[in-house]
Amino acid sequence: MKKSVLFLLALLTIPAWAVTVTVHGKTLATEPVLTGGRVLVPLRAVFQALEANVDYRNSTITATREGQTVVLKPNSSTAQVNGKAVTLDAPARLMGGTTYVPLRFVAQALGEEVAWHGSTQTVVLGEGVAQAPAPGSRVALDPILKRLVVGNQGGVLKVWDETASSVSYYRGLDDRSVAPLSAQDQDQILGTLQLSGKLDDVSRQLMNEYQTLPRQKEALALLGVLNSVPSDRIGTGSEIRSFLVDRMMSDPSVYNRRQATLALAVGSTVEPATVDAVVDFYQGSDNLWETFPVQQFFEYQAARVRTLPNYSQVRNETLSVNSLYRENIAAFLNN
Repeated sequence: MKKSVLFLLALLTIPAWAVTVTVHGKTLATEPVLTGGRVLVPLRAVFQALEANVDYRNSTITATREGQTVVLKPNSSTAQVNGKAVTLDAPARLMGGTTYVPLRFVAQALGEEVAWHGSTQTVVLGEGVAQAPAPGSRVALDPILKRLVVGNQGGVLKVWDETASSVSYYRGLDDRSVAPLSAQDQDQILGTLQLSGKLDDVSRQLMNEYQTLPRQKEALALLGVLNSVPSDRIGTGSEIRSFLVDRMMSDPSVYNRRQATLALAVGSTVEPATVDAVVDFYQGSDNLWETFPVQQFFEYQAARVRTLPNYSQVRNETLSVNSLYRENIAAFLNN
């Protein structure tokens, strides 16, 4: 979360000393590198761990596994997955005679689930990411997400009935004053969607299937509702927050990054790693529309943030950001 480190990351590539990578429960025996806020790992180490075939010739990396083909070139921000061009958050790089590839991209392109566990500074691939829903507990997500009306400040504003002819749940205008969810709000939204007894299974399904969902903003808003549920009612809260942090930091859609931040803001609890990530996000973006929910985060979570052992550092780094939201955030934190 250190601002000086974030500044240097724009200029340098540094070892990710505190980051551990596990693949199907086994720790990757290599040192990750952090560049531009993204984790890169040695090409051969990760592809061997994923049991992928790799060919490296003419400065082109080609990896194949179970019908999936990924093609990258060092220092190129474009890759190909099964012949289709994809824009990368971080390109592959040649450093010290070793080729490093962006971990999340290559893993997901080869069909692996990926999660960031902020509490342990661990990137988890495959087993241990998010358990699949139990047989018979899966729900059809798209019809559910179609029923949600989502705002930019207020999260889930309305829920249509199953025929989309009338409103079953209504919260009000898209205003930050309506964003925090009461227990009654949670029960009404989840009850209307018939999800009350399936919170863990639905949350895992939303996270596991997120990349293929046509309504990702609505999926993030629903995860925000689930994130607001107290921990004694849901067992996947920490997984949800790790997933939302990842979407906030790396989702290619500014709308989704914004919605993920709001979903974190309405949470029933916060971990230090979540607060650190929100501060990093705030420091790293000069888009006021994108970072608007950051002030909501500190408005709703100020009391919890003040109890953290690194509160003074959080406060100082947050208030050092030159933003129109600085005075509001200062008022929330100092209250």
